[in-house]
Amino acid sequence: ETQWEAYLPDACTVLGCDAEIMACACNDGTLHLFSVQGLRLLLPMRIDGHISFLRVHEGIVTAASSHMRLFVWDIDKGAALFHNLELRPILSERDKDLVDVRVHAGRLLALVGRRVTGAASGGGSGAPAAASVVSRVYAYDNAMMCWMLIADSDCAVSNSSSFRSIPHMHYRTAAGPLDKLQMALHNPGANSFLQRPQRPIQIGATLSHIELQLCAARLLQSAKEYEHWMDQLFTLLSNESRLSQLRSLCTDLLGPFTRHSRRAEEGSEWLPKERDLPDVYKRDLLRRGLKIMAANRALQRLVEEFDEQLKAIQERESSVFADPYHGAF
Repeated sequence: ETQWEAYLPDACTVLGCDAEIMACACNDGTLHLFSVQGLRLLLPMRIDGHISFLRVHEGIVTAASSHMRLFVWDIDKGAALFHNLELRPILSERDKDLVDVRVHAGRLLALVGRRVTGAASGGGSGAPAAASVVSRVYAYDNAMMCWMLIADSDCAVSNSSSFRSIPHMHYRTAAGPLDKLQMALHNPGANSFLQRPQRPIQIGATLSHIELQLCAARLLQSAKEYEHWMDQLFTLLSNESRLSQLRSLCTDLLGPFTRHSRRAEEGSEWLPKERDLPDVYKRDLLRRGLKIMAANRALQRLVEEFDEQLKAIQERESSVFADPYHGAF
């Protein structure tokens, strides 16, 4: 049954829709947007090249052109979120297709891989069945003005770590955006991990893998996953009794004695919160880490040293707030 109709200047080549918006890319290079009731929302739009990829999700329209340019618009706000981004750095002979594009926490996420066609669909019609294989996930960082590699199914470092054989949900405290993106990868590590890496290599690879996860969780602003991987970092360093690395990590999280645990102070380079994670405080991470370190008796002196400093900072801050005239003059 026909609900509504619209007359377009040329044949429609790509369609995309959600519960509110329908997008239609035509053979002449124009993009047309309608409400699901058939009301035209904007004048015809034209970008560089013909549209080869089109996605509509929660009012966000994403289009990629045949000239490997990416555009993302917020239709409700009538504004471009990302404009004319170059796709060539993330597409290659191996990853030739843009499989999906998402926006999370203000970051543009691109899932790349390839589209494959099977012999026939499962419905018995004999029509070819299409599927997508995701091999890498990128996020565009506006501040750095480049694509950041978040997940890679063939990363030799990650696939040689001790996490390579553990299903994600078994070592995660809670599934987050990073975990979901990595679970979207096709057959991760099938071809690139070392079958039986020597222990020093595996320890080094595991440490590098954890550091990558920390950076990715921060970029995605996933506080719980960041805390989880920080715990993993403390666990690895503690199990290996890496004193110098633990001291450096604890010193960075502790910060200057005179700086407040919850409030950023003008003129101070040390910030009490982790960058891009407004709910994650460094000294809270340190407290969690000290509990992990305490399980290793060889680290007791280091644990006591930083525990005493945390207590001294807490006493100082408590006394400051208890004095109503402190700082009044």
